[in-house]
Amino acid sequence: MSTPKASTAITPITPADRFRRRLEAFSDRIRLQPVGLFVFLASVGGLMFLQFGSLNRIKAPAVATARAFEHPSDVASVVAEVHVKVGEFVDAGAPLVTLSSRDLNRELAAIDAELDRMEKRSVLELARLGEDHRQELAGFADRLEAAKRDLELARAVAVEPNQKAELADAQEAEVKAGVAARTRRADDLFAAAWQRGLAKAERAGAKQRIEAESKHVQALESLGGALPTSPTLERASAALYAAELQLLRVRRSEVLEDLQTLTVVARQPGRVAMVLQRGAAVLKGASVASLVPERADEIVAYVSADTSPRQIETDEPATITDPFGACDEPGHVIRVGATVEEAPGQIRSFLQFPIHGLPVYITVPESCDLGVGQLLSVEFDKALR
Repeated sequence: MSTPKASTAITPITPADRFRRRLEAFSDRIRLQPVGLFVFLASVGGLMFLQFGSLNRIKAPAVATARAFEHPSDVASVVAEVHVKVGEFVDAGAPLVTLSSRDLNRELAAIDAELDRMEKRSVLELARLGEDHRQELAGFADRLEAAKRDLELARAVAVEPNQKAELADAQEAEVKAGVAARTRRADDLFAAAWQRGLAKAERAGAKQRIEAESKHVQALESLGGALPTSPTLERASAALYAAELQLLRVRRSEVLEDLQTLTVVARQPGRVAMVLQRGAAVLKGASVASLVPERADEIVAYVSADTSPRQIETDEPATITDPFGACDEPGHVIRVGATVEEAPGQIRSFLQFPIHGLPVYITVPESCDLGVGQLLSVEFDKALR
């Protein structure tokens, strides 16, 4: 008995079946399953998207920063006491360190001693000048009195020569009358004339002496009227000592003010980033502590070194991405650095190598609450140019 043969019907091949068969053949040829092939194609597509989709954007790692506030010392001293520790948060006005007052107290004692010495010296010097002036006036008065006495003496001495001259004139007239009456000789007339000449010469000398003494008295009286009523150097010396004393008093006030600033306080709230240890020497104007705000006020992005500065402009918006999603608004470029710099230590490459880039400084939007040192990602849209 023969078995009947089954009927064979030809099924038409659709385009979907044809694509599926070709895909299976391609999978067999590269030894991949369809699912693996799909993953492979998706990866290639994603890579191409990342490669070509990012051509219009500049991406860069960034870090949130804040400017540290230094607290300089107003005096040169040594740290005597430290009131805070690194990492501690302090409020404005809180004491940070107290400097030693030993050197200032020593200088203050020296200034007080110099003030006392200078005041006493000025009193003694002015008293000496006054005494010298009094002695000078007394000596001048003695000279004037002596000159007046010499004038009176010259006048008194001149009385006798005048009398002698008058007597000589009378005797000569008498002798002339006797010679005319032939009662006296001519020799007597010569003798009388001789005596009269001597008397006149003596009277003239006495007169000259009186005139000289009178001129001397007048000169002394004129000089006495021009003499100062106070010592010549008294005003200059008093002004000099007053200026030196004023300088010492000003310096003393400055030292007292410095004593009030030995305790350095925080100018604003923040976290202590640096503080000197006890015993550290401090120069005037050197910082004894630095505080960093708890919230960042600036973002620094480090773009690739081959980025053209013209691709990033001031006030350009920058998209900020942080892992906590605390920043939804874009920031704006403040400025672009001049040279390539090494990024902070928290920014590293995949293999933990340091990263170098051109720093771009960006504002922190008001709605963003970023901590100092927080890692971010920043994107700049090159299509804007």
